Amino acid sequence: MKTVHSRFLLSALFICLFVSGHSQDSTMKVKTCEYRTDGKPGAYGLRLSFWVPCSWTKEEVANASILGNYSMMLPDSNSLSHTLTVNKMERPIPEEQLKGLFSTDGMKMIARQMGKYVSGSKIQIGQWDAAEVRYWNQYKQSAGMMYSYGVQYYIPMNDKIITAIFVVSSLDKEKAKALFAQHELQFRTAAKSLLVR
Repeated sequence: MKTVHSRFLLSALFICLFVSGHSQDSTMKVKTCEYRTDGKPGAYGLRLSFWVPCSWTKEEVANASILGNYSMMLPDSNSLSHTLTVNKMERPIPEEQLKGLFSTDGMKMIARQMGKYVSGSKIQIGQWDAAEVRYWNQYKQSAGMMYSYGVQYYIPMNDKIITAIFVVSSLDKEKAKALFAQHELQFRTAAKSLLVR
């Protein structure tokens, strides 16, 4: 999936304020909309903007640290969701700790917060280094065992950490894995469109 707008380095998804304007992706034919935090308290002064598919539904959440939460129902009770958070640290992460964070062991540690580690890599989102960590999980619910495959983008920015999570869920493990593969490029494009203004 190509970037939707040359001004933005792709997208990270969530926020509260819809900004008029959307564009048509020439490859996936997915209509996308721009969202901005515009200094929302949970953003700790960060003014973030990014693009998300207009078909995703914005969910209201009470947790101030969650800047936005989006979801989309897929056929056969499958679903897709995305969450963006900002956490403030007491001080910037030291360089040595950052190196450890971007190592395989560091990415496995990040994955343990969400499920079981699949793979990880260090990528660039704008001017920032980021950990791209894939994972999977399973849990019981009333309809049966639910399986999820996801990717977490972990972006340290001075004394703040931006986290963008994209997940697909299904009652069938192989279906969840296939849906993740189908949407993974869209997730990365969305994450990389994140812009700190």
